[in-house]
Amino acid sequence: MDSALPPDRSFLWINRLLLAVALAGIAHVAFLPPFEGFDETNHFSYIQQIADTGTIPRYGIDKASSDVDSYPGPRHYSPSPPYDNVGGLTYRSFFNGSSVPSLTPEGGLAYRPGRSVNAEAQHPPLYYC
Repeated sequence: MDSALPPDRSFLWINRLLLAVALAGIAHVAFLPPFEGFDETNHFSYIQQIADTGTIPRYGIDKASSDVDSYPGPRHYSPSPPYDNVGGLTYRSFFNGSSVPSLTPEGGLAYRPGRSVNAEAQHPPLYYC
């Protein structure tokens, strides 16, 4: 009697599905420019506030970092027309421009409250662990 069992077809299908989802996720992260997602700057501010001040952002009270407000690099496109009217550089103008601004402030990065409320303060403290 042969002890080798035929492979379970549903197990193979699930493994292939999980592999496809993982590859799609890796491709998304690999090709998505920095801060392109609408909430990425708030995630950055949340982590920066914890690292620099040792305090956890409070929802509706604490502000996003002033580093985000003064960032001279490209900003994500607007979700509605005109898409490239973002109040700063877009990826197209950034890469077509002749001069590239320094992306790091002279004094370095340090959390200081900016203009807008940090909407990602909704996350619990261990969310980023």
